[in-house]
Amino acid sequence: MSLIYLNKNNFPTFTPMKITTFYGNTQEQKSWSGGTTTELFIYPDGATYAEQNFDFRISTADVIAATSNFTAFPGYHRRLMVLRGSVELTHKGQYTKTLNELEQDAFSGDWETSAVGRCMDFNLICSPKAKGKIKAHQLDKGARLEVKRDDSFLFFYCVIGSIELIVAGKTYSLGSTDFLIIREPDDEVVEIYTQVPSLFVETRVNY
Repeated sequence: MSLIYLNKNNFPTFTPMKITTFYGNTQEQKSWSGGTTTELFIYPDGATYAEQNFDFRISTADVIAATSNFTAFPGYHRRLMVLRGSVELTHKGQYTKTLNELEQDAFSGDWETSAVGRCMDFNLICSPKAKGKIKAHQLDKGARLEVKRDDSFLFFYCVIGSIELIVAGKTYSLGSTDFLIIREPDDEVVEIYTQVPSLFVETRVNY
């Protein structure tokens, strides 16, 4: 089911679900003070990380430096999950937390944050206009999973292995570092299955 709005004549119009797939070998990687980062998605269109004028942003980062400092994002809320390796985060005046693989931390972009350790991580940054969460799924060979698609935006990022997703009767294949976006989803389910041991991250954003 698609979202329904009324136009100026009070006739219902439909906002169809939109699905986009990005493949890992087409995603641009950029350098930052601690290593490299790949922007997976930024909203709205035309917003940029540098200008900090986005409503939410999803990215991955390879932290290569032994110690690094996070860019401040005043007014934003951040979620970070370690995909590989481990890192110790220190939020100055708040707390220190060690994250191992698939562990995550949620914290204010206003905080002065530094990190010790090398890792690959997955990041979600939201302005007050958006609320989001991230969740990792590890699947054994032959496993199947159903995920309800009931948020404004639903994202799938394949970390290891490969997964097949059935959305509205159509099948999408994701390999390592591939990324699928569902905009304006409904309350149906996404069927997910794999023929090899796999790991993927599910991200939900309400906007």
